[in-house]
Amino acid sequence: MRRLLGTLAVSATILATSHAASPFTDVSSNHWAYDAVNTVVQSGLMKGYTGGMFKGGEKVSRYQMAIIVSRLHDKIATGGSANVSPDVMQAMDRLGEEFMDELDLIGARLTALENAFHEHVSTTDGATMSTDGFKFSGDTRVRTEFRNIDYAANSGFYDEDTQTLVRTNLNIDKSVDKADFHVQLQHSTTMGDATGAAGTQLELHEAYVNLHIGDSSSLKMGRQEVSRGNESLIGSVNWSNTPMSYDGFVFSSNTDSFDYKLWTLSVANNGNTFGALPVAGTVDTQLNGADAWWKDVFDGALHVHYYNRVDGDAAATAGDRLDTYGFDWTRTHNEWDFYVQYAKQGGNDGAAGSLVDYDGDMMNLKVMYDFDNGHKAGLEYTNYSGDDAGAVGASVNSNGAFEALYPTGHKFLGAADIFTQSNIEDITIHWTKKANERNTFGLAYHMFKLDNSNTAVGLNAANTAGFIAPTLTPGTTSFNDDLGTELDLFWKHTYSKNVDFKVGYAMFSAGDYFTANKAAGTVAPDSNFGWVSTSVKF
Repeated sequence: MRRLLGTLAVSATILATSHAASPFTDVSSNHWAYDAVNTVVQSGLMKGYTGGMFKGGEKVSRYQMAIIVSRLHDKIATGGSANVSPDVMQAMDRLGEEFMDELDLIGARLTALENAFHEHVSTTDGATMSTDGFKFSGDTRVRTEFRNIDYAANSGFYDEDTQTLVRTNLNIDKSVDKADFHVQLQHSTTMGDATGAAGTQLELHEAYVNLHIGDSSSLKMGRQEVSRGNESLIGSVNWSNTPMSYDGFVFSSNTDSFDYKLWTLSVANNGNTFGALPVAGTVDTQLNGADAWWKDVFDGALHVHYYNRVDGDAAATAGDRLDTYGFDWTRTHNEWDFYVQYAKQGGNDGAAGSLVDYDGDMMNLKVMYDFDNGHKAGLEYTNYSGDDAGAVGASVNSNGAFEALYPTGHKFLGAADIFTQSNIEDITIHWTKKANERNTFGLAYHMFKLDNSNTAVGLNAANTAGFIAPTLTPGTTSFNDDLGTELDLFWKHTYSKNVDFKVGYAMFSAGDYFTANKAAGTVAPDSNFGWVSTSVKF
């Protein structure tokens, strides 16, 4: 990471066009960083704070760094690339990968985030509209998708479905002293649904105030999108046409040694229609958590966490508690990128005399190599444990299956969304090719297996409706553990700074688990899923 930031400084120097005197009162001409400050300011990468202060001693958050990367990318894309070496271009690509989540989240709200950081923001910026300090921005996404899956014979279900999904977000931002206000209105609709279930909804998707407490802490209160554990544990499910938002608060603080967050969120049936709650019920599911990040552990970044879920089912046993704790670690070394994640679960269902102990776990290991010619390839292993209570000698009180908090399998277990995150192993081969500044191609090849062969795999009911799963007799039936393979392909074209175009295709081929154990009169759920989408920011 330090090498990449060094290259970033070099590229900023290349793009800088003048070296006027520093405009900041706290950077004297004899300061050791005087020339560097002039360079990044004159290049437009950094703007400083109100009152003519640069505040060079303050920490830079990942969001602030993502803004800098975005500005540098825009400069290169609008004519600065002629003087940039291949090494710098490669470093920029890797910086884009490093800050991908932040850049995606910032999106059209870049100017609003700059305002939240108390920088000078021009009211004539073409990316937003400003009225008396209010910033307006947004985006529209149109996605047409098709799905073809083999269902049970004569089930009455459609084996093909094509639909067009439209989602529009309108963001309203304003900063007052040390408080940043953000509201996002979201309108979504489904057209051309073959089942006739098309619907339209307008919701208050986000509404929060972020209070800056001192120089290093903040408190965000209200409705907000939240993701944890690379979205494998808690996610916003942004692939869905109606992504998830949570109600509650997140307290964030930075120290010299580490950063941390403490939070409480509730998952309510508030118009978010993606699937069902992790525990179906009539009241909110509550999530509580604590996160801590260290920036330099074994030359990488370490994140540790503890999350607690309180089920939202009015009929659930009192005292039901699910704890999830673990870590993830990220490192970039030369052309190699490494990611390690592990989570363990504990707690029980609270039933007196017959406690069901939660004992699931999950693991994700990923290594990628960045070639000089724009190719990037690697291998990933993902495992979500399954309940082996049916095995001989297993405790009847065991619940060794991983319990989902609020994630999405789409990002991790294939775009076809056949499986849920329980009792499954996935080995994935990744490859991407950045052909030029506008076009990126990629593929992922998944090989799925059961975690243990005594328990059925979890299926995504929304995408396997009509399929009759193999029958299991605990303790006597042992499934073939070959679940099948899936090939995911994609192409992304960046038409302009505010318009992009994506095409994707996923083909799932069912394995022996389905073909050898399928119920009479059924067929294995081979599936094809494709999509074409366009996003426009305004």
